[in-house]
Amino acid sequence: MNNHEDLLMDISILYRSTQKYYDRKLEPFHLTYAQLPILLFIFEQEGITMQNIVEKGSYDKGTVTKNIKKLEALDYVEVRPSASDKRVKHLYTTYKAKRIIAQIYKIRIDWWNHIIQNIDDDTMRSFEAVYGSMCERANEYAKLEPEGLRFYGWKKLSLRRFGAHPCSVLEIGGCNLRCPGCQKKHLVFLKEGQKVIHSEEVKTYLTHHKTHLRAVAIEGGEVGLHPELESFLQFLKAEKYAVKIKTNGMYPEPVARWAENGLLDEVEIDLKSAWSGYSEATGIHDIDTSEIKKTLDALRQANVSHRFATTLIREFHNEDVLKEMASIVGHDGHWVWRNYEPGANAIEEGLHGFSKAEIDALEQTVGPLVKTLAIERGAQ
Repeated sequence: MNNHEDLLMDISILYRSTQKYYDRKLEPFHLTYAQLPILLFIFEQEGITMQNIVEKGSYDKGTVTKNIKKLEALDYVEVRPSASDKRVKHLYTTYKAKRIIAQIYKIRIDWWNHIIQNIDDDTMRSFEAVYGSMCERANEYAKLEPEGLRFYGWKKLSLRRFGAHPCSVLEIGGCNLRCPGCQKKHLVFLKEGQKVIHSEEVKTYLTHHKTHLRAVAIEGGEVGLHPELESFLQFLKAEKYAVKIKTNGMYPEPVARWAENGLLDEVEIDLKSAWSGYSEATGIHDIDTSEIKKTLDALRQANVSHRFATTLIREFHNEDVLKEMASIVGHDGHWVWRNYEPGANAIEEGLHGFSKAEIDALEQTVGPLVKTLAIERGAQ
């Protein structure tokens, strides 16, 4: 793999290949790759404790305990209680283990020489330094509490997302759907190297730009996947921002709660198709559209302004489908159409939009079925 964003996959392949090699080579000794580093820790530092191994290898205690018991059962390791503290156990290799260690080292050296062949010394030293630094950072980060909310896109000023309001647009990551026509593949399949925008950075900016910004729009991905968004919405309202979210409607509970608590000023429902065509349009064969109906009921009960938006795709929409969709929008509903435009960031290739003449004709027949029908053209 050449893409640095697949680094963890490369590491995973290296790990699995290494594991297969060692398990095969260690089979005559009844050892596995999982036990090998622990056995070498003990041999190279006789009298080491289990806690020392946990810390050196970043293991959990259960893993070390389990493997020590196996090594003890194989008569490769002896466990002795400390003379000063009976609770502490010191570990030693047996004579049986010492007789095979030279062969195990040879197995390890053969594998290492195989995987680094054709890599010059300077490159190898650079790699070891970088990889060592990454391991240290990984070990540090694994002990931290992960930050809940983060964004993966940010347009600091838009004049087209929230009526006439100067608006800042944030993109949140992850989605429960796999819509073939989605043009934000990077927010659905999050890469390892994806740039993260931390919520504190956004808060600082918004606090200092209230004089010319009036609104914040949050899109996805899918916002409903992120209940931790609530505290950010509370911050926005405390700063007197109007708030708009865009959702596929599949997560009624958080959206209903945000609506009931006065945290939303406008919601845009991404309406994919008529109910009968939702599986095809979303890429989810067992999708439950009743969740969308619950979201709509919650928004109506909370009296939150909302509208529907649909990206018109020839493969999924025609006049009959759009008329069925109009019944979902309702006679008092507001609907926005955006024509599909193929792009490099689409989840699926080979889809098509409509011509201007076709859209105009569809507008004439479908438009009267809803209160308002707007057609947005061009970049958002």
